[in-house]
Amino acid sequence: GAVIHLRSVRRRLLRPAPIAALAVALPALAAAIRAAIQRWYPTLDDGIYSARAWDVGTAHNPMLATWSSRSTATGVIMNHPGPMPFQLLAPFRRLLGPVGVRLGSAIINAGALGSAAWMGWRVGRRRGAVCFGGGALVLAASMGSEVLSDPWTHNLPLLAFFAGMVGMWASLAGDPWAPAVTVFWASLCVQISLAYVV
Repeated sequence: GAVIHLRSVRRRLLRPAPIAALAVALPALAAAIRAAIQRWYPTLDDGIYSARAWDVGTAHNPMLATWSSRSTATGVIMNHPGPMPFQLLAPFRRLLGPVGVRLGSAIINAGALGSAAWMGWRVGRRRGAVCFGGGALVLAASMGSEVLSDPWTHNLPLLAFFAGMVGMWASLAGDPWAPAVTVFWASLCVQISLAYVV
């Protein structure tokens, strides 16, 4: 029983889709390692992310994201729509302190990169993985290691948006997992920044 189950798990993990996802996620995973060993003290918006991630599950549980600069244009105080980024970063913040926010941001980006490659493989096999995995890698390279682990409102949703768009393409192509992937990454983008609502 147990030996057969382990073989089955090993066969699933050695399929091309998980291998492509892991390979494409490597830049963000490297940024996570860099963030984990680097001294970092959150300031300004990053400090707000650190504090609000700490507040998740407490009496001060966040219900909205950070303040939006759109407030100055509209004359009405506005926040970004949701607490999802804080909820995703909370375990890292609790376990590792403030640097956990950077590590968590890099892990979120690794998930977005991996999702794009995984969806590309599921729908387009090798061509899809090369196209969307390659596109994700080019985007990650243009961001650089520092931005891959930055929780700032304008940086964190970039790869999530790309993963959501790949998920939408895969949904239209009929992949049964793609709608869930699309909803997850699109929800994260929308909750991080009002810019993704419009």
